[in-house]
Amino acid sequence: MAGPNPRRPRQPDAPSRRARRRRRAHHELHARGPRTCRGDAGGHRHGRHLRRRHRPGVAGRAPAEGAQEWLWLLRADSAPAPDALEALLAAVEVAPSVAVAGPKLVDPDDHARLRSFGVTMSGLGATVALVDDELDQAQYDSVTDVLAVAVDGAIVRRGVWQTVDGLDSGLPSADAGLDLGVRVRLAGHRVVRVPAARVERARRPEDVARKRPASARVRRRIARTAQLHRRFVYAPALAVPLHWLSLLPLALLRSIVQLLAKRPGAVPGEISAAFRAAFDGSVPGRARG
Repeated sequence: MAGPNPRRPRQPDAPSRRARRRRRAHHELHARGPRTCRGDAGGHRHGRHLRRRHRPGVAGRAPAEGAQEWLWLLRADSAPAPDALEALLAAVEVAPSVAVAGPKLVDPDDHARLRSFGVTMSGLGATVALVDDELDQAQYDSVTDVLAVAVDGAIVRRGVWQTVDGLDSGLPSADAGLDLGVRVRLAGHRVVRVPAARVERARRPEDVARKRPASARVRRRIARTAQLHRRFVYAPALAVPLHWLSLLPLALLRSIVQLLAKRPGAVPGEISAAFRAAFDGSVPGRARG
């Protein structure tokens, strides 16, 4: 008499119809691993390539290949909150005109303190931080559209990133986000900040790859150098020689103003920034016209 048939290993239950519907109802994210973004700053900035699939059942055509792909820009010392990416993608999902979205950059030891949350510039091209080391009381949450955001933790639409040629390698430690935002806005897209997304930023961009934090004097020099770089890049080709010839006279004039304002420590930075802009071949060579 034959014995009982051996029991087959139990197969895992197939997912329920409700679970399948729930999965289809959300955009799926596919991370292809961290990789250095094209045009990054010395390899310190990394990006994660994300693809969002078209949701079945939504009226209209499926987006073209690449239309729903995003790059997530993260520095080595950036620490996103667990829901940061979800908040960023939720903000851009309802706004197809948005090409760049940036989170609140907060202090690692005190998330109530904002390190950065939007950037603009003055009429003369100087960088103006909309938020710089302030207590977060939701005072900036109502205004989302800005000229630019810091690159730390920002997401960028992949097609737009390729169109504007990514980050400017001539801005390795300052104004990278401002320059990217300007070019994205000129291309007809929007740049927004997302209050619900938070990313810890341990160091200022000027301190990346430095053993010690940059002094106020060094930060002023870096800021001025970046401003002059952008001036050359944004200038029409015919105006570049005029900008070049005015570098040293303008540096001397600004140095006199610094002395009259009793800021002698800023004078070396003015002269150094002018010489760097005058003899750095990458500055006029990147002019976009």
